Amino acid sequence: HQLRTPLAGLRLRLEGAQAASTPADADRHLVAATAELDRLSLMIDELLLLSRTGEHDAPGDVLDLGAASAAAQERWAPALRDRDQTLTVSIEAAAAGVFAAQVDVDRALDVLIENASRYSPEGTTVSIICHETMLEVTDEGPGLSDEDAAHVFDRFTRGGVGRRSG
Repeated sequence: HQLRTPLAGLRLRLEGAQAASTPADADRHLVAATAELDRLSLMIDELLLLSRTGEHDAPGDVLDLGAASAAAQERWAPALRDRDQTLTVSIEAAAAGVFAAQVDVDRALDVLIENASRYSPEGTTVSIICHETMLEVTDEGPGLSDEDAAHVFDRFTRGGVGRRSG
């Protein structure tokens, strides 16, 4: 089910590029189509990761959370601009460096940013806040109900807003 959403978005963007009356319109649709491909690729990677449960984890290293935040901003800013949203990064404290797998940090940021964007109104801001040893993603969306919050870490569970928005 979740794979259909970026595939449908990709199809719409490519059709939009084909029907565009100006090169700028076509380019905007192609950039958005690339973002949908990236999203689809991420979902496939996550499914592959789930299928390899019990296999070795990705190797850890000392990471700079500020650099990870900046890389996430670079990956996601175009997609948020298409939704008339802004993605900001603020460094609240000098990053001490954390031991983690880069792929895991990137995946966590991608999921949080995507959800923050999806459930926030157009014209709002999604923020990545880099603390000394922690990252925080904030948004201007409706938040979780108490019922959804109780199940937020359950696998394959979607909240009430997610079920309504497809």
